Amino acid sequence: MPTSTTVAPYVAICDPQGALIWTNHPNPAFKPGLRVWEYAAEPQRELVKDQISRAAFLNEPQEFEASSSQGEHLHIWAWPMMTGNLGVCLVGIRIPDEIKLLTVRERECLHQLAIGRSTAEIAVEFDVSVSTVHTYLRRAREKLQLLTMEQLIGFASRHLPPPVRLDAPPENPSREE
Repeated sequence: MPTSTTVAPYVAICDPQGALIWTNHPNPAFKPGLRVWEYAAEPQRELVKDQISRAAFLNEPQEFEASSSQGEHLHIWAWPMMTGNLGVCLVGIRIPDEIKLLTVRERECLHQLAIGRSTAEIAVEFDVSVSTVHTYLRRAREKLQLLTMEQLIGFASRHLPPPVRLDAPPENPSREE
């Protein structure tokens, strides 16, 4: 079974130009004044720079995944701060390396599991058979070295949060009495 340590989310505050002001990241190399995207793995620096710029200058909250130069794979949310010299608040959660083994469709199925969808609902969502969904989930479980479906659902809910619309408040479904 994959090893998974629970790590508190990393938080970083940067100015509108992306210079780090403060972070709770334990790495002493993450120094105030350096651009946040300089901590990203080389091939992803432009992506991170673009996402931070969109948050800071277009006031568009962002959600993305990126790897750090230290090899950490993170799911990151970036919110515009729009106050004084503060530009963007970044919150990142570490994603286990095993997730890189999954195909896009396997990850999509796990996202659906994380929000409580059944295999029948997932099949309808992706216009495939229930058998195909079971195949995606079995392959994901094998790649992640998880023994049961319950372990897979737990893994999905901890490590694969569904995409969140950051530009709109969460939906509040009406209840029928």
